Amino acid sequence: MVEHLLDEGLVKEVGTGGESSGGRRPPILLKFEPSARSAVGVDIGVHRTTIAQLDLNGSTLESINYTPDLSTKEAFLEGIVVHLKQLLAKTRETNEILGIGVTTPGLLDKARQNILYSSSLGFSDVPLYSTLAEHFSLPIRIDNDMNGAALGEKIMGAGKQISNLIYISVETGIGAGIILDNRIYGGGHRQCRRIRPHNGGTQRFAVQMRK
Repeated sequence: MVEHLLDEGLVKEVGTGGESSGGRRPPILLKFEPSARSAVGVDIGVHRTTIAQLDLNGSTLESINYTPDLSTKEAFLEGIVVHLKQLLAKTRETNEILGIGVTTPGLLDKARQNILYSSSLGFSDVPLYSTLAEHFSLPIRIDNDMNGAALGEKIMGAGKQISNLIYISVETGIGAGIILDNRIYGGGHRQCRRIRPHNGGTQRFAVQMRK
């Protein structure tokens, strides 16, 4: 297994763990190489969309921010494709990209490929997956933005030590993502619901759930 990791560039040797004894070679110290692979994330927002290349530690290697064109579905999708191509043109050729992950506000179909309806974006029946698959040969995963936010909070934020949590965001609408037993819980259709707040502002917080 170690040889395979070395061949794949996921770890590298950084020295030995002491002197040899009893005819045995000293142990070899290995270091994880997070830059050996990367992934591209697309966070679709109403006022700002962020596209970033991340290493295996979740650190940003390259990023692009832009204001999405919400005049038509076609303009909206074209903006994602154009800016994704811009970012991919800047990425390191030696860095293998594992895939593209997309989070978007709104209700997704059961296969999580199309946006059925998004009051925030003002669209319905948006062929998000097929549009991206037409232009990019990488694996593509699409999910609701609140599910993505809840998972991010679980992996890298305040929920690291929590098995069950609710992530709530108050922005242009109120949304929630739920983690149960360390996994995303999406309900019957893997969706979250939104409510437009009476006042502005942005608030986010994670709430621990007890069984």
